[in-house]
Amino acid sequence: MILLDQALEKSRNLFSDGEFITKLSSLVSLVTDSKNSMSNDDLTNYYSKGLLGILVELGIQTKIIDNPIKNCPPFLIGTRIESSKLKTMLLYGHGDTVPLQEGQWNDGICPNELKIIGEKIYGRGVADNKGQHLINLLALRSVLKTRKKLGFNLKVIFEMGEEIGSPGLFELCEQHKDYLKSDVLIASDGPRVAIDVPTLFLGSRGAINFELEVKYREGAHHSGNWGGRFKRSWSQVVTCVERNCG
Repeated sequence: MILLDQALEKSRNLFSDGEFITKLSSLVSLVTDSKNSMSNDDLTNYYSKGLLGILVELGIQTKIIDNPIKNCPPFLIGTRIESSKLKTMLLYGHGDTVPLQEGQWNDGICPNELKIIGEKIYGRGVADNKGQHLINLLALRSVLKTRKKLGFNLKVIFEMGEEIGSPGLFELCEQHKDYLKSDVLIASDGPRVAIDVPTLFLGSRGAINFELEVKYREGAHHSGNWGGRFKRSWSQVVTCVERNCG
C-alpha cells in the first residue's frame, strides 16, 4: 500500500503543482479538427508535438503507421514490454476533435486556448479525448516513477480520425493484430453518467453499426452530453439488441 499511496500522491501533485494544466494546455493548442483539416500532417503533429514527450518518458517505443485507407489520418502505435510472462494492457485514445466552432463559445473563451473559470476547464478536446488519455498517461508515469516499473506490459494505439468515423481503424487492427494483442483494453472516452461520480464500464459484448438522422438542433451537439431524441433512440436500440442477442 505504501507504493500505491506514493503513486497516488504523485498523481495528485500533477494537479496541485500545475503540470497537468500545462500539458493539457499544450495539447489543446494543437488544432486537430479531423473534419476540416487541410492536411494529414496537421493531425500527425499531435503525435510528434503533443504525445511524444510523455511516451518517451514511459519508455514506449512508438511508430507512426499510414492509414490503410488512402488519404486518411495515420495512426500511432507503441509498446513497452517488461516481460513476456506479464499481462499486457492496451491503451486507446484519439487526438482529433470536432470542429472548433469559433464564435460560438462564451465570451472570452477561445476553443484552442485552455482557460479555467471557477472549477471548469474550457478548451476543445478537454473532455473528448485529449484530457482523458493525458490523465491515463500521466497516471502510468506516476506508477513508473514510484516503483521503477509498471508491473505489466503496455501497448498504445492512438488515432486522429475518431470524430469522422475512425476510417481504417478496423483494417489497421486486423493487419497488426499480433502487435496489438493484449489482455485488457482501456479506452477512456465519453461523458460521465453523473458529473461528480466516475463512470466505469466493464466489458463489451459487441456492436452493431447503423445510421440514424434526426433533425433536432442546429450545430453539433454530442448526444452523450446533450441527450435528446438520439439518446432515447440509442437506448431503445441497445435494449432491442440485448433481447435478441443475449
